[in-house]
Amino acid sequence: MQYLKHLRTILLIGIVQGQTIIILSTNTDGNHELSYQGESVDFDAETGFSVSLENDLIKEEGLKIGLGMEYMFKRDLKDNMGKIKFESIVYGTIKILLSSNANPIYAKVRVGHASPKGDDGYEGDTLFPVIYKGGMLYGFGGEVYLNQSNFVELMFLNYKGGAFVNNVDLDIKHTHLNVGVGFTF
Repeated sequence: MQYLKHLRTILLIGIVQGQTIIILSTNTDGNHELSYQGESVDFDAETGFSVSLENDLIKEEGLKIGLGMEYMFKRDLKDNMGKIKFESIVYGTIKILLSSNANPIYAKVRVGHASPKGDDGYEGDTLFPVIYKGGMLYGFGGEVYLNQSNFVELMFLNYKGGAFVNNVDLDIKHTHLNVGVGFTF
């Protein structure tokens, strides 16, 4: 968890320098997949919400490189499968300027790490504890600036992780489309 301490320090420096970006997002209905030894089961995930804090640390002509943290609220899985979220979401961003007109457009890539966490309904009535493990997160999309400080973000996101329960090692994959509104301070 030492990397989280360093990331928070970097983001705090960005806040002091006035480079903070807050993104409020709706996570559209998505897909939640559990797999074991090549067999998988898909569950529909209902709409959810998240809040991200980003900082563009390097700003060159047409290129921005930064770090971010996301807090995802638990979201329901359909058919009463419980609720799931990913936590400890830490990521890096790369933004490339596509259009520099009055409303700049950036292509955006997000790469990082996240860990799944389910509620009691998701974990079921098992006598064995569920041990979650983190995995890679990646996403791609873009930002369209409405003015100098506000933008709309559209991102396809893919979160991976795992769970170990009763000597079974499950892979977890969660995907959705993120529609967000960003505010730069």
